[in-house]
Formats: sequence, structure tokens, C-alpha cells
Amino acid sequence: ERRNAGVNISTERRRSRERREILRDPDQTAGRLRTVSMFEGLSTGQLMNLLHICSKHIYARGQTIFSAGDESNFMFVLVQGRLQMVFPNGTVMDNDRPPEVVGELGLIIGDRRTVTVVAATDCIVLLFGKEELFRVFHADTDLWTKVLTNIIREQTVNLRTENDILKNLQRKRVFQVL
Repeated sequence: ERRNAGVNISTERRRSRERREILRDPDQTAGRLRTVSMFEGLSTGQLMNLLHICSKHIYARGQTIFSAGDESNFMFVLVQGRLQMVFPNGTVMDNDRPPEVVGELGLIIGDRRTVTVVAATDCIVLLFGKEELFRVFHADTDLWTKVLTNIIREQTVNLRTENDILKNLQRKRVFQVL
């Protein structure tokens, strides 16, 4: 029991230290969050509420951040570095650059991770835990509404882009058959 208590206390101390580091220069960190589409239109107070619940993590190049099949207990904002997404079929996508939110859909919907995310370079991320994030969302429904609206907008843009790509591929295929 003492060991478990020690681990929990140690983890909480580390998180507290990481949060203090983020809050040393809240304007700079809030400025970074403002550039993330998911947080577009949030007030300074809402951004500060989010900053109070996130922690800064550093991942070394090649380190796995999460794996396909893992529970979605957190999301993060990539602040520095690049990521690789490895799909179950082996396809690798290497295009996430800061600022980028990763893992938000699985966290909100409650699905397990569908890809493995690996640090392509040394990375710095702001990590948001599910329980704390939902506590903030429930306390501020305006914040929750804005975030959901931004996620839906982003997914709609992505879907339209993918549909356009598919239409162009279909046209090329029909043209080649003719």
C-alpha cells in the first residue's frame, strides 16, 4: 500500500511541476493553443482553464506515444517536433507538425486508438487527460460547444477533401478505361 501511495504522490508531484512550468508563461502557451483549430474562438479565460489541466511531456525520437488498440484516455497538442502515424496495415503517415491536436476524436467518442503514434523527432506535447478535460467541459458548456463545433468543422473539411480526392481518382479511372 505504501508503494502504491508513493507512486501516486510521485506522479501527482510530477504533474504539478509540469503544470507550473506551463503556467510560468501562460500568455505564450495560450497563444499556441489559439493557433489550434480545436480551440478557435475560445476566450482567454477558457484557454487558461485548459492550461490549468494540461501537462507538458517530452518524447524522444522513436518513442511510441500510444498504440493502436489502446484506450483513449488522453489527447495532446503537438508543440514541437513531428509525429508518424502507423496504421494497422503498415501504412506510415509522417505529416503532423505543430500545432496539431492528436487523439481528440477517440477521447471524445470513447473509441480505442486506431493508429500507433510515434515521435518522428524529439517532440514536446501538451497532454490533456480525459477526466480533467471533461470536468472542464461540464463546468463550461460554452467551451464544450465551441470545441465540439470546431472538431465537427475540421472533420467536415477533411471529409470534403477526401471526397474530392476520391472523385478525381474515379474520373481518372473512368477516363483510363475509355
